[in-house]
Parts: sequence; structure tokens; C-alpha cells
Amino acid sequence: MGIGEVAGKLTDLGWRGFIYFVGAPSTLEEISNDAEYELCISRYAETSLEQCSETVSFKDAHRLLGAEYRSVALLLEGGRGWPGNLLAATMELVSRAGYYLLQVPVELSDTRFGRYFEARVREADNTAIYRHGELAGLNIYTVRPPQTKFSPSVSSSDRIIRRLLCLTASPGQARALRSLPSFLYGRNKLLMVIGDRGRGKSSVLGLMAAYVMAKRRGRYCVVGHSPEAVQSFFKHLIRGLEALGLRAAVETGDGLITSVSSSGSTIVYRRPWRRVDGFDKPLFVDEAAAVGVARLMRWYRRIGKVIASTTIHGYEGSGRAILKIMEEYFHRKTVVKLSRPIRYYPGDPLERLFYRVFHLDAEPLDKKEVVEPLQYRVVDKDELVGDYGLLRRIYGLLVTAHYRNEPDDLVLLLDTDYFDIRCVVDGRGDIVAVAQLRHEEAGGNDRSVRLIDKISRYGVEAGGLRIWRVVRIAVTPSLQRRGIGSRLLREIEEEAQRTGKHGVGAIFSGYTTIRFWTRNGYRAFYVSPRYNRATGEKNVAVIKILDNEKKYVEEMLSRIGYRVLALTAHISYRDFGTEKLVEALGSLTPGEIPVALDCSRLKKYIAGENVYLESIADILIAYIDKLDWNRLGEKEKHVLVARLLQGKTITDIAGFTGLSASEAEKILERAARKASVSLLESMCGSR
Repeated sequence: MGIGEVAGKLTDLGWRGFIYFVGAPSTLEEISNDAEYELCISRYAETSLEQCSETVSFKDAHRLLGAEYRSVALLLEGGRGWPGNLLAATMELVSRAGYYLLQVPVELSDTRFGRYFEARVREADNTAIYRHGELAGLNIYTVRPPQTKFSPSVSSSDRIIRRLLCLTASPGQARALRSLPSFLYGRNKLLMVIGDRGRGKSSVLGLMAAYVMAKRRGRYCVVGHSPEAVQSFFKHLIRGLEALGLRAAVETGDGLITSVSSSGSTIVYRRPWRRVDGFDKPLFVDEAAAVGVARLMRWYRRIGKVIASTTIHGYEGSGRAILKIMEEYFHRKTVVKLSRPIRYYPGDPLERLFYRVFHLDAEPLDKKEVVEPLQYRVVDKDELVGDYGLLRRIYGLLVTAHYRNEPDDLVLLLDTDYFDIRCVVDGRGDIVAVAQLRHEEAGGNDRSVRLIDKISRYGVEAGGLRIWRVVRIAVTPSLQRRGIGSRLLREIEEEAQRTGKHGVGAIFSGYTTIRFWTRNGYRAFYVSPRYNRATGEKNVAVIKILDNEKKYVEEMLSRIGYRVLALTAHISYRDFGTEKLVEALGSLTPGEIPVALDCSRLKKYIAGENVYLESIADILIAYIDKLDWNRLGEKEKHVLVARLLQGKTITDIAGFTGLSASEAEKILERAARKASVSLLESMCGSR
């Protein structure tokens, strides 16, 4: 049976369908004569499939997010692995009564994730499976979709709101729009639009922006994790302005909208890590879970009027973390939930498959009591592939322990040997705690954020060091603070010792978790001086060495970490929670640091291995009496003293020197390098 005929059966009632094709593109072409693919996505921006009307490459597919197609084909031939994020994101391109075809080479279908994926497809509604050109499975969803169509009520006391309500596509969008005037002129500081994928959150934010721009002149800002992510926002902003009879002047960059102006108002796009000071209120944040919980908290406190959206169950990030933070810290807020999908019918089979495969709606158990005895369990990867319930329970916990959970994470978990899973099971067989571990040793060239690299940053000899890095650790939320996480950690440490590892450590961005680690005897030897671009927080690294012969590593890291925090807190950690800084310092011990270690760090900085001044600021302060000030010009002396001894920001320095911020930063870096060379000569006797 040809692809076109099968696609017709899958989409006849208006549902979206999914076709899983195992085999080469040439075989797919042979049975696609009665089909046409409006969009093909391949490794390169070309394909031999004659049936493709438009073809884009993997790396350019994200530019299409927000567009709609009746038929989409993702061709994995030539791919090096399963592109989980790409698969999940491009499923959203399929419109109502459309279908998605996934072509998979045989070698990928035989991986752990491939076997797992095909099993989920066979269980799902409205799917077809082809193997080597032969139809191997067909499951038509015969339930008729709901036929009710949303007709917005345009009742509102606000004339502008009435005109914008005509553009809403769901009751939730209409509620969100009606809530806007009272939010703007009321006491609440956060208006949050929440919902799952495809509910029209970005589009209603765009309509809200049209209201703000029409109501009062100003220069506004929208923040999103990428320019592509805010295109739906901008497009609906333009639609809203046009509905109000206003002309929109659009600026673009690289084919993407970056700014819209109308009637004396402008709204521009900013990346999350750029400053948003100086813009008028409110600040718009599209997909807050991807932008970072910590950033949202800062903007809530500093700006005072934030309009944001976030996906609760989706691949952009863990929106559930934001919900938890909102309940605990965001007391003056308005929350509107969007439940109804915009592009397809509620209960859509393709959406259900997508959620089931990637566990986007997986939640931890809601247990009220700890049932003894608790047992430590080693989980085998093949066991995860074969036991969907086990994988879902583990994943439901893992997503609570990380700021962002992406489909690629599941692929890596199943298809690579990078990670090990350990868990604690209670007397009823329920998983109450889980840890994801990664083996690290000195050397290696993988691109992950490695704990051993943080150790090497301080010049401490880590040759031969083998450790387990705890990538994530989570306890059932309702059972937290009962010692279960510590119990799991002790079991991991004992296994690490048995298997010849020298220690256990972790790198994390959640400030609230420092106490857990320090209370379990770990040393918080490194706190990033700069914000993590992805999380908006500062990374913290902790270590516990279990092998007596390697204990010197922990001791040296403790001494260096203590000096860094103690001497540079006024520079790099003014915005780091005081209680967290106290907790980190309490885990460390002061002591003499071999000059050779400081010399090693200075050499790395001078050679450009450590780029920022903060990487050696503690050394410059500790040995400031040994600097040869005659090597520095007057402005270099001023900016160096202002930064190192007074803790002035670059903006402050620019203000009193009359320089631009970029000029002040260049002079500061030049002064720091001259000072480093001076110290290297006086302390180490060489350059």
C-alpha cells in the first residue's frame, strides 16, 4: 500500500497521523508516488526525493517553528544518531489533518532508543509502520474529533481589548487578553500564561504587546532563548497592530524579525543574557522555562512588571520548576492557563505519541510516607528499554532535578554509555530517589561540562583521577528532607570505592541545593563568577575524594576555593545569595597554597586559556604588594584598583573614567595581563 493511500486513511477524520518508515530513502521514493511532502528535513539542504516540495537542513529547521504544513518528512539517512530535539520540535509543524513521516535507516532503528521508539509507535493510535517498503503495521484512530469551533466573545469595557479579542483562537487566550488591563494598572508584578505545547501562548503574548504599544508610547523588550523562538510573538504582534488600524514598521536580521515599531512605540528582541535595563515596563518573556528560572526571579524583583509565558510539559525546559518557584516566591502574580490546542483537535494522537515517547508529562509519585526497607538498585539500560513503566517513573523524578529536560537527554540516556542510573526503591517497590551518574577521568576529550576540567582550572594535578559526577539527583518531592537523598549518595560513594573510583562530585546551578551537598561532606570548591547563559544562575562545583592517596586534591581545591570566595566576593559574588556564600565557605578550609599552583594559573591566564580576569583575581589581590605598578599607565592603575580593591562594576568604572563600557573593559583586561606578567616574574622567576 502506497504512502499516499495510508496517509489518507490516517487523516481522513481530521486527526494528525504518524508514519514510521525503516529503510533507505530510495525505497521510500518507490512507494511515495501517490504522496507529496510539503516539507522535507534532511541532514543537508537537499534530498533525492522527488516528492519534496521544500527541503531544509537539520540546522535550519528551527527557523520554521511556528509555520504549518500538511505533510512533513524527517529523513535520518546519513544522520549520526537520533536527533531527539529536532524530532520533537518538527512534529509541531504538522497542521490538523496532516501527517508526519519519519524515515530511519536500519542501523538507527536497531539502537536502544530505536527499539524503544518503535515499541511506542506500535502502541499508539493513528500510526503506520513500514519496513523495507512493506506495510508492517497500521492502527487507524476511528474516534471522531470534536466539531465545536471557538467563537470569541468580544465583550469588554476596553475598546482595544474588544478589537484584539477577534484574533483569539481559544477561551484561554481570550481570558489572558481580558486580564491584561487590570494587571498593567494593578499591584501584581507577574502575568504568567502557562500551558502545554501548541496552545498559542506566544501568539497571545504578541496580542498583549500590541495592546501595550497602542495604549502608551514606549520602548519595550521581548526576551526569548533565540530569535527564532519569538517569531510567532512578533507575527501576532503585527496582526494585532493591523487589527487596531496601526501600521507596523518591521526590522529584520538574517531573515528574522528583530524589532517592530508603531505610533511612537517600539519593541525589540533581546537574548536572555543581555541587559534589559532601560526599557519601559512591562518586560515580555517568551518561554520563560527556556530562558531560566533565576533570570525570571531577578526580573520579577527588579523590573516589577513582567508578562511571560512558559510551557509546563515540553521540550523547551522544565516549566514545572517555574510553577514551584512561582508558588514559593512570586506572591504578586496573575496566572492564566491555556488548555485547548490551536492547530489541531484536543486529544490529537500525534501529540499523545510525542508526549508518550519523550515523557514530557511524566510526574513523580505523590507519596506521603517512607515504606521501609529502602534498597539501592543498579538499573540496566536494556531494562529501561523493555520496561516503559520503570523508565517513566525514573524520568518523572529526573525532570524535577534539572532546569531543563530535553528529548535529546532521553536519547543520550538510552543510546550512549555516558550515563549510569542508580535509584532507591522502598518496601512497596516504588522508586523514591534516583541519580544519573557520569564517569570522568583525567584526559578525555568529550564536550560535556566536566568536573575534572574545573579541577584543572585551579592548576591542581588531577592525573589518573577517576570520579563519578552526579549529573542529576532527585527525591520524590513529597518525601524530601527525610534523608533519602543522603542515603542514596552514601550508597553511590560506597559503590564508587568498590569499583576503583577516587571520588564523587557534581556541578549544578540550583542555589537551593548547596546545603544538601555540604551537609553530606562535599566541598563547594568552585562558584562561577559569571552567570550560566542557559540557566541564568552561577554554576557550583562540589567534590568529595574517597581515596586517601588522592585526598590532597580535595585539600588543595578547598584552600584555593576558600581564598577565591573570601577575596573576590565583593567583585564576583555580590549577587550570590549571602546564605549560600556562607554555606560554601563553611565547607572549605583556609590554608597555605603552593606558589607553583598560583604560577600555573597565572600562566594559563596570560596564555589565554582562562579568558576572564575573575579566574586570577584572587591571586592579584593576595599578592598586590608584589605588583610592579610602574608597568601600568595611569588609567590602567585606576581601573585595576577600582575593580579589584573596590569591587566597582564596569559600568561604574566607565562612569568615573569617561570611557565607554567596552573601552573600560579592554583597559581592565590589559592592566590585568600586565599585572599578571609582573607577578609571574616576581613570584615564579620567569615569564
